[in-house]
Amino acid sequence: MSPTRKLVLAISGVAAVAMLIASIALLVWVLQPRPAPTDTGAAAGRRDATTAPVASTNNPDSARPAAAKAGPRVTLRLGQGFRFADGAKLGGTDENCDVAFRYQPPRAGGLGMQYNTSSREFEPKFQSTLDAPFPLLVAAHAKEFESPPDVSKVTTGDVAAFPQQAALYSKARYAVLQTRTGEHYLLTLGEIEAGPRKLEDWRVGFDYERLTLPLGAAGGRVNQPLPGRLVFRDWYRTKMVVRVDLTTGAEDAVADGVVPSVGGDGLLGLFDSAGSYVVRDPAGKVARTTRFDERLWHAALSPDGTRLLATVSRAGPPVPIGFVAVAGPSVTGLAA
Repeated sequence: MSPTRKLVLAISGVAAVAMLIASIALLVWVLQPRPAPTDTGAAAGRRDATTAPVASTNNPDSARPAAAKAGPRVTLRLGQGFRFADGAKLGGTDENCDVAFRYQPPRAGGLGMQYNTSSREFEPKFQSTLDAPFPLLVAAHAKEFESPPDVSKVTTGDVAAFPQQAALYSKARYAVLQTRTGEHYLLTLGEIEAGPRKLEDWRVGFDYERLTLPLGAAGGRVNQPLPGRLVFRDWYRTKMVVRVDLTTGAEDAVADGVVPSVGGDGLLGLFDSAGSYVVRDPAGKVARTTRFDERLWHAALSPDGTRLLATVSRAGPPVPIGFVAVAGPSVTGLAA
């Protein structure tokens, strides 16, 4: 065997031994127990990137600071409305929405005539000039605030004195509003996207929470609680006969009807949806039902619940016209 061949075989043997040692070391490293990985370094960076809020100029909700109060969050486009009962987004002109995102178009200011809903007269009023469209939140009653309002000093009368819109200027960060059903909410506004052009890109985001305000007049004057209950037909909200506890303000629906009247011992009389007169006992059970042949108005139940005083409209005396007689004009009277 030549010296060169002997040298090659020696080098191959050394390489084989080295590879065997490296394989054994790798196997020992794999089988060795190691502590669980921690959220540091790149892994922690990946976790933060997936969970931390990302600011965006197109989404006012995502631009909120991380310390913002958790709760329901809503983003509305210009022209959209929102209903708090089920969280539905509706058209801004839909009568079922509680609040809508709209805008005031540009206008030339000066002295003009404006209708006063209280006096029901047109009155002169000075209006400022508006050079660009202005964002608004429209509700039954709404008002904007720069700092968190002290809701402990706000009464239902205060909210009733609010106008129908909250102006969303640059410092507006809160709004208190009343829905059409008489509920009250505090809105925490996010960043408002409302430039002078491209109205389709306007956005407003807000969190909201339900408020329970004391009954009272404007100026934070709380009403003194009264004993007893008030029964009336709600024509505006529930369209039901409702009963309100004057001490607590708690309200419950009694029945579907009109012209409620209270008698003695907690009796309640009303006309149901079929036109029959129904008398209910204090527990709400139907005591008697009576059907009348004519229309009754402004009915009042007697204290013992056995008689009814009402206004009726009946045909007047016949009026002769030529050789025939026709029914005269109706006459309104009382019937018991």
